[in-house]
Amino acid sequence: MVTNNSYSQNWTGGESSSLNWILNGNFSPKLGSDSTFLLENNVKLAFGQLHRKEIGNKLWSKPEKSIDLIDLETVFKFSGGKKTIPFFSNRILSQFIDSNGLKINPITFSQSFGLSRGVVKGLNVRLGISMREYLDRGGGRASEVGSEVVSSYKKDWSDNKTKFLSKLIGFQSIGNKPVVEFENILSVMVVSHLMIQVIAVGYYDEQINKGIRWKNVMSMGFSW
Repeated sequence: MVTNNSYSQNWTGGESSSLNWILNGNFSPKLGSDSTFLLENNVKLAFGQLHRKEIGNKLWSKPEKSIDLIDLETVFKFSGGKKTIPFFSNRILSQFIDSNGLKINPITFSQSFGLSRGVVKGLNVRLGISMREYLDRGGGRASEVGSEVVSSYKKDWSDNKTKFLSKLIGFQSIGNKPVVEFENILSVMVVSHLMIQVIAVGYYDEQINKGIRWKNVMSMGFSW
């Protein structure tokens, strides 16, 4: 995909704003049925680089990372035909390479359990207890336990060419300020296999930065 990225001034992660290339994968296979159990797997993989060439300089600079994400989540729901059902989930959040050159670092492991409910068509809310462990091979590890709420919304238009996904995650551990993650993805299939995608992500974590961090990614490319 050909991508244009823009970031707030307090964004962290060593990313830059420019035109660049990106490989992006988003998969959500499901197993089971509504009358027994439901297993949801959400896989998000993205990596991109940009190459700069300053005015008056004939040489290209060393490639810089523009986007980097590994997000793997599995949610197991015991449906039983009821509206409010128990769930258990595992999530791994990382990146392919950090600013120090370490691969698959840092890593956040999350295990959550609680209750899930479909509110209206396309909208699901999960409320439960989450245990998180942060592992940084360059800076140690930490763990915390707290309450978590996850709200996810999906809308597919009748033409099957336009899709909208929205996800809000809030986490509150003992003695710390809440951590909020808000992601929105709009995908439009212009013609066969040619897609335009807009991604807007916001983060709030006072332990990293006291302000709201945001990222916008606008892409156009081929999709299968």
